[in-house]
This record gives sequence, C-alpha cells and structure tokens, in this order.
Amino acid sequence: MMRFGIDAILLFVRDLDKCTVFYRDVLKLPFVGSDPGVATFKAQDRYLILQSPEGAAELFGIEPDAVNIEGDPRAMIASRVEDVHATYETLKAAGVTFLRPPTDHPWGVRTAIFVDPEGNLWDINQDIE
Repeated sequence: MMRFGIDAILLFVRDLDKCTVFYRDVLKLPFVGSDPGVATFKAQDRYLILQSPEGAAELFGIEPDAVNIEGDPRAMIASRVEDVHATYETLKAAGVTFLRPPTDHPWGVRTAIFVDPEGNLWDINQDIE
C-alpha cells in the first residue's frame, strides 16, 4: 500500500509582499526565506509556501497568465492550536478578520475561522476536554 505524507502546502497569492507580512508578522510563522515570486514559512514540521502567479509560472514552466488564481477563497487550512480562545483574541487584536468566533461543536472540537489578506480561510481548532 502506498502512503503519502504532506511536506508542504503551496498557497497561490496575488500580492506576495502583503501576504508575506501577514504570515510573518501577524501569524508569526517562522520565515524561512524568499526568492522572486515565492516566500517560505515553517509550520511545525511542514512548510507553507506562498507563490505568486509569476513565481508559479516559472516553477511550472508555463506562461504567467496560465496560472488562474481568481476567486475567493482558494484554500482552507486547518491548524490545531493549544487554546482557540487565546489565539482568537491575539489575532483579533492584531487586526485579523474572523468569519466565526470560537465555537464549540457537538463532535468535540472548538473552532474559529479567519481569513488571510486574500480571502483564504484558516480554521484554528482544539479538542474540547
């Protein structure tokens, strides 16, 4: 049987500079580095890679207009946190837009949902004890 792991998530963004600031300075993800059209962050033992259409075109060997990233949201990322309420308050104070405040669900998970500068969704979550 084949087993796949996930080493990285590549997120296509229109405004790489604005998104880099958000992920580095607001979410405080460790910044690994950047090249033209790409910014890389470490998220625990995985990478989150922000890629502009131009950077994606170069990576894939295609024309930039072939990379269609229109429409919102383009992705949803779920991230387990130690305390949803505390994370919610910290991010809200930093100006992050939440679509749903901390909410307890009958299946035993507390979640809150926010958006990045381009409308991509993040679900922060924790098990309810």
